Amino acid sequence: MPEPTPTLESLKTCAHECSLGVQLEEVEDMGDMDGSSNSADSEFAFDGYISDNSKFKSDFDDDELWIREVSTVERLNDQFQAEAAARAQIISEEDMDDFEAFNYKVETHLGDNAYRKLSRGFRRLAGHISSIDVLQRRISQLSGVRPRQYKCCINSCCCYTRGYAKLQHCPYCREPRYDRQGRPVKTFNYLPLIPRLKQWFRNPEMVTSLMYRSLFKSSPPDPENPNVDWDDIVDVFNGEHYLSLLDERQTCWPIVIFNYNLPPEIRFHLDNILCLGVIPGLKQAKDSNSFLWPFVEEMLSLAKGVVAFDALAKESFVLHAYVILAFGDIPAVAKLMHMKGHNGHRPCRMCMISGIRIPPPTKVKTLYTPLWRPNGQHYDPLNLPLRNHSLFINQAQFVAAASTDAEEKLRATATGVKGMPVLAELSSLRFPQSFPYDFMHAVWENIIKTLANLWCGDYKKLDDGKEEYSFSKSVWSAI
Repeated sequence: MPEPTPTLESLKTCAHECSLGVQLEEVEDMGDMDGSSNSADSEFAFDGYISDNSKFKSDFDDDELWIREVSTVERLNDQFQAEAAARAQIISEEDMDDFEAFNYKVETHLGDNAYRKLSRGFRRLAGHISSIDVLQRRISQLSGVRPRQYKCCINSCCCYTRGYAKLQHCPYCREPRYDRQGRPVKTFNYLPLIPRLKQWFRNPEMVTSLMYRSLFKSSPPDPENPNVDWDDIVDVFNGEHYLSLLDERQTCWPIVIFNYNLPPEIRFHLDNILCLGVIPGLKQAKDSNSFLWPFVEEMLSLAKGVVAFDALAKESFVLHAYVILAFGDIPAVAKLMHMKGHNGHRPCRMCMISGIRIPPPTKVKTLYTPLWRPNGQHYDPLNLPLRNHSLFINQAQFVAAASTDAEEKLRATATGVKGMPVLAELSSLRFPQSFPYDFMHAVWENIIKTLANLWCGDYKKLDDGKEEYSFSKSVWSAI
């Protein structure tokens, strides 16, 4: 028999559940195209899940009401905002000019200086497009999204949040927090997630698209045949970790950038990607946790619930959000997990394999992880000493409990973990299972490029050893 068609009533709850993703990736400082510098060390990336409470349960104490009713005041306030938004469908021509100018600037990646020159280059535009300051202020008012500004170190070592909030000097480089005029030397602009999530639900077409995850069908693995390919992995919701979350008491959440509730064909469109902020460059952050704290704060609020308005169902509801995955390139994920990274003695985030240096006479200090070692030791690739969540958290606590800095460094070297990551406050994440390797970086950006250099004899002056696999220059040229 054909399955019954879902009704609007049966999908009300579904529309309030979605999954998002973001990416953390180290990027070179490109600067603005018109010469101004807007450098970035990182982009953040997480996957997550937004729920109205029908699937996941929170791990808050019982006296913290995690499923709360929408109060009368909240419902009236949200309905007032919805009515105001409906009336705002008719906007002035001036506002429309600002919308079009802002859209053009964003879609063409137009720098601020180039935007300022438009009215001079095209005199008929003078008086029809706002200045950059007025434009940004007006778009902020119309969208309801206002950036939060956090003070940070001039070298981007840390953001003055949590334990750094009252410091007047950077604990890493000792640079002052303020200049002689009492102004912050550098700031980190964070774009709040909650108001943008709520805006998604004010668009009936978007609410319909957001039903993708809740209509997605995934089959549980067969316990009697654990090694059988039980289903095609067609989306993140087929994953073992996601399926396990449906039966556990825990908080888990999404954060921005990629909205997994949307169908795959539109999921990664620029219009559907959110950006939380960019850690200011040019140097790498010494403490990425301090920059992630504003995001974690929002996630904890969303775990308790935030009132939003559903434009499709035309009613208020309590929106919950949870993180289930975090991903990026290897150096970026090392920062998210607060680990030593790919050149540490324990470089792998998935297992406890140890790194070794190339034997003399080379002076290369880079550590490598071959399965077969010069001393006869070897690792079985099918039986590596894997990390798990309990081991990782215990190691993080072990490092954090060190009584001296020297002891902390020794423990971090031995375990590969530098301390407790701030993302560990989100109990839906599992270390390291929630931090999968990114295929694009792992394969296309690293393995393929490295193999090509190795096959051409251009990789760190290494020869063929006992084998013959290098291409001659003529063969490689033909390829």
